[in-house]
Amino acid sequence: MRLRLVTLNTWKCDGAYRERLPRMAAGLAALQPHIVLLQECFATADGSTHTARALADALGLPLWETPARAKPRLWQGHGVHSHAGLALLGDCEPVQALALPPHPHDGERVAQIARWRGPGPALWIGHVHLAAGADASAARLQQCQHLTDRLQALAQADSAVLGGDFNAEPQAPALAPLRAGWQLAGQGPTPATWWNAQGQGLALDHWWLRPGAAGWQAHTVQPVLQGLLGDPAGLASDHSGLLAELLPPNA
Repeated sequence: MRLRLVTLNTWKCDGAYRERLPRMAAGLAALQPHIVLLQECFATADGSTHTARALADALGLPLWETPARAKPRLWQGHGVHSHAGLALLGDCEPVQALALPPHPHDGERVAQIARWRGPGPALWIGHVHLAAGADASAARLQQCQHLTDRLQALAQADSAVLGGDFNAEPQAPALAPLRAGWQLAGQGPTPATWWNAQGQGLALDHWWLRPGAAGWQAHTVQPVLQGLLGDPAGLASDHSGLLAELLPPNA
């Protein structure tokens, strides 16, 4: 089988959220993913609006949510108590929600570690959204090291894949722990997934693979649900999603 995984930063409640949410649902459903990693999953404290649950229901996939970054946010013209953490959708066994070393100007960051329960060899899944900001490179390095150490201790000789929003391009110093023992999934230049105010595209969302003894391999990696700066008509999020297809050995 080809295991289809998508990572997407859902952009909290920013932009035209009510219009964006069904676009995210339809775009993801068309990809027929087995596993979806979602960052910045906006949810009001009363549960009346819940990005991850809405997308899980639309896709018919089990949901494992890790709420994080709780604070008041502007929603429909009013300040509401909310959180915007991580969610993993798919037939996976949740193993650990991992607190990452914080950055004083960035706040709480977490990661998720799970195991694929579907067919094929053993596969561990890491999901992360590293610290944001030009001054947070050292924090991103600490967070990356903390997560990769934990994943490697759990997975040992099994295959592992790590995806999410790294807030850094693959060659950034902060991602040195990944370059030391993991493979950046995909061929050729890493595609841009987010655009700054100057229109420069940056490759902030990635998939990394550690084949292990089981030997899962990356077949293809491609951007999906095209993101753009601002909130143009038809936009699903300010980030593009990134689809990875993994193949088991001898496929």
